[in-house]
Amino acid sequence: NFEDAGAWQGSMPIDFGIIRVMRREGAPRELKLESTNANRFVLGARVNYFRTGPSWFSITPPREIQIPGVTKSISVWVSGRNYNHVLKAVLRDFYGELRFANFGKMNFPGWQKLTAQLSPYIVQDNFKMNPAWKPRGVKLAAMLIDCAMDETSGEYFLYLDNMTALTEMFAEENVDPDDLIDDW
Repeated sequence: NFEDAGAWQGSMPIDFGIIRVMRREGAPRELKLESTNANRFVLGARVNYFRTGPSWFSITPPREIQIPGVTKSISVWVSGRNYNHVLKAVLRDFYGELRFANFGKMNFPGWQKLTAQLSPYIVQDNFKMNPAWKPRGVKLAAMLIDCAMDETSGEYFLYLDNMTALTEMFAEENVDPDDLIDDW
């Protein structure tokens, strides 16, 4: 929910612009109605573009976030300021390879909940390995924004809040306690 998102970092090619990431007070109206004090902050990014052209930027957590179980989809509330930029999740699969999940364009005013379905080709487990030794699932490595080429001038603001994942936890909840761990 980005309540302690002060350690997240932003990056982009140095010749395209400057990015600043910080925790800001606020939340989507739908989330404010659900709870009064639990969701006070969002993760904000401010980008100053040097020129118009192809560009991208990313927002990364202090360390990759392990999502337990097999992830089916990831959702996040986004205020994309009605730009045609595309939001993607950068995921590390079971074998350590980087994969992408596409949320879509942020061409809407105000807050909207975007959902990315994970491809079945993203490897999240190996049933021949003990899950206690190597956990199933993916890790969230970053949020990547592919900028629309004709909309990379001036300043751009982006806000993220309340990221959730829909996962299958059957194998984690039904582990045989007598099974040996393959870590030797």
